[in-house]
Amino acid sequence: MSLSEKKVLILDDSSVVLSTVSGMLSKIGFNDKNILFSQKPKAGVTICRRDEFDVVICDFNFNQHLNGKQILEELLHYECLKDNSSFILITGDSTKETFNSLLEMSIDDYILKPFNYEMLKERLVKSINKRQRLQSIYKLKRQNKYEEAVKVCDELFVKYPAYKMAINREKGIFLRLMKRWGEAAEFYKELYFSCSHDWVKLGLANALKNSGDLDKARKLISFVLSQNPDSIDAKKEMASIEVLTNNIPASITQLIDVNKLTRGCSERELIISNLSIYIDDFENSYYYYKRFRDVNQETYRKSIWLDINYLRRTFQFVSSSHSNSKLKIELKKSQGILNDLYKINDDFVKINLDFLMSHLMMILGNYSEAVVLFQDAYKRAQKTDEFDFYDLVYLSWLFLHFSYDSYFISFIPMMENSYLATISRKSSKNHSESLLESLNLLNLKSIRCHEEKVEWLQHQKDAFGSSDKGDLILNYINISRVYPTLVSIRINIVRLLSDVWPCGYGRFQVDSLIQDCDKVIRAFANPIDLKSLSYDALYKSALEAINNSQNR
Repeated sequence: MSLSEKKVLILDDSSVVLSTVSGMLSKIGFNDKNILFSQKPKAGVTICRRDEFDVVICDFNFNQHLNGKQILEELLHYECLKDNSSFILITGDSTKETFNSLLEMSIDDYILKPFNYEMLKERLVKSINKRQRLQSIYKLKRQNKYEEAVKVCDELFVKYPAYKMAINREKGIFLRLMKRWGEAAEFYKELYFSCSHDWVKLGLANALKNSGDLDKARKLISFVLSQNPDSIDAKKEMASIEVLTNNIPASITQLIDVNKLTRGCSERELIISNLSIYIDDFENSYYYYKRFRDVNQETYRKSIWLDINYLRRTFQFVSSSHSNSKLKIELKKSQGILNDLYKINDDFVKINLDFLMSHLMMILGNYSEAVVLFQDAYKRAQKTDEFDFYDLVYLSWLFLHFSYDSYFISFIPMMENSYLATISRKSSKNHSESLLESLNLLNLKSIRCHEEKVEWLQHQKDAFGSSDKGDLILNYINISRVYPTLVSIRINIVRLLSDVWPCGYGRFQVDSLIQDCDKVIRAFANPIDLKSLSYDALYKSALEAINNSQNR
């Protein structure tokens, strides 16, 4: 196909750039009627979904929600690009962060503005020729035919020696996608003697890592970082190594460093949020999921579930925070989002919203109403098998946080099946290893969290024997913050308030503490049990002691 027959789409928010590039393309040999353009990124995606293009020339910065990276993600998600289509980014931003972002993307080329006709022609023709000659590889990759793709790589290596580096790079990826780690390691070792680029070293490190040789992989990655401290690919591989050695904080640090070195990656925000949940860092889980949600308001990821998962992580953060007052504004926004979601007429969605609403009621101290809604949502939840992996991750935490341990146990069989189904959908061709690793950690966390709860409570109990009443009540208060509806703990706090004032607490704090304990006890305890404990007398005694202490 000659250039005059090829269709081109230009995306740039500058009318001057659109006009200039269109003129250059005409001069290169493209037919004017085959050159389309748009200043709006979302409109550009719509055009690509409606028609096929041989070349997409896209600006990186649009000063809107979508940038060039996100546009490419949209086109790949909707399968708008043909196997021989070239995607070329243009940008006037020559900063290190933008350069790293371009390297991180699966683009055919990038051109810095300003550029002239000769430069555009050279890069464009080179990109088109490469795509045409290697399109059989890209087609097999899209079809997940990796075994056949490896054979085609060997054939094309002979036919097109000028593209040997690109072909070898794809071949290494195919071997890893097939999880043939030993063969991949040998391939990269042999390649290393003739091509010592960082991608060869890191490909070898990845194969060694997945073969279980973490020490050699770490040394190789460390060597790359010693030569290039800002290598984002090396940092991402090191983050993966840290996950496999269960050093999650170190992994998060590496990923945050990558964020600082790039213009951002929404998937990485999600990964950091997931890893933060694993180590019970609900503040960072909330913060990075908020970033993930904010940046995806105009992408294919935008859905009611994006909002629902945001609310889940917001409420988890509020529940784990000792100073909820700083989150009052965000909590109010969350209530508005939740109320809007209730307008959706879907029974399954409503089950998930009712769990969220009951969680919110617990946060606000409306325990009696929360219990009724929570138990009703659980009854309906038992009758459906629609729960997604992230649904179950949240519910497993919620059940244990509010001490519905039997509910948790009943849902565990769903977790593994849901995890496997999620992993099968999220091919490592389209999603990073780090995302898949974060999902695996969430799965392990959800399965083990009941055991961890029992062990933690036992550890707290073991410490009680050597505690005086002052230390004891503080220990009970600490437990109640982690598991707020444990009735036995709340009763012990009320009992101790008859004899001791919690160190560091003022009158207002103690009043709030005993009122909250009383609400939990009356909402969750069996009235018969409370009567046998003479709870009303116990509560009255605590109130009198508080008043007498204050009067002194």
